[in-house]
Amino acid sequence: MTEFFSLPPLPILLDRIEAILSVLFRIKTLKKWKQKGAKIVHTHHDEITHYTKQPEESKKLFDIIESEANAIIHLGHYSKERFLEMKMISGQLHYVIPHHIYDTIHSNKISGNEARELLNINAGKFVILAFGSFHAQEEKKLIANAFEQLNLPDKLLLSPSWYYNNDRKDMTKSDCFLGEVHVEEEMVPYYFAAADVVFLQRLKTINSGNLSMAFLFNKTVVGPAIGNMNEYLDNVHNFSFNPYKPQSVISALEAAYARYQSPQINKQYALDHWTTAKIAEMHPFYLCIFHSKYCAAT
Repeated sequence: MTEFFSLPPLPILLDRIEAILSVLFRIKTLKKWKQKGAKIVHTHHDEITHYTKQPEESKKLFDIIESEANAIIHLGHYSKERFLEMKMISGQLHYVIPHHIYDTIHSNKISGNEARELLNINAGKFVILAFGSFHAQEEKKLIANAFEQLNLPDKLLLSPSWYYNNDRKDMTKSDCFLGEVHVEEEMVPYYFAAADVVFLQRLKTINSGNLSMAFLFNKTVVGPAIGNMNEYLDNVHNFSFNPYKPQSVISALEAAYARYQSPQINKQYALDHWTTAKIAEMHPFYLCIFHSKYCAAT
């Protein structure tokens, strides 16, 4: 019996070849530096590249980096414990160093009224901010479906990059303030200052820098009960949800609405634990690794 081998379409084939060559080049570069005595420190920000189109190549690259690293930084205890359950590499050190806040870049002294005036948002609105890009349509559906069913007065969904790199006008309601821009750095704090609640629209990541930004601006946070995000949401009594249960998302937003005007401890927690200066103090182990001295792992 004759068997036929069918190649994928040329664009897909070329993308695959490019991805494989890229991985091989990076592995070669990594091993070259290791042979020269370089010490490799890997920050375990995610378990795999966000929604990559080349999952096999991405996983192989992650596996090589993680196995060759002398030390791995985790942004929370969850990822450290999960990593050690899956991989135990002799001699490798593991440190928990949280994601810093952006206190050296952004001012958190902008008032909510000032921010809303600049963004032309009514002062009486209950603003839910979904900041940053969306890695997949399912992330949009997560917040869109919950927001549509949310029975709250004067609700407003604020998402400045909703249409960024996406021409589909899939939500045009009057209670949505949706943009198509990549927000310039100087404008970032205005969006967080204008919000009442910050929504983390992630499904397949274990960390989010938006959580740190929200804490810096003392905003209530609603996010998925996954990864390191859940660890910090739980520690500081914010609100989490099961991203695969729609009613859980709605309930978390309703609970946040009931409390968002109460005094928050998020900012104080961030200033006590996550300032750039405090996080920098947690990095002296680089010198220990470089000089091949013992460093106690956290």
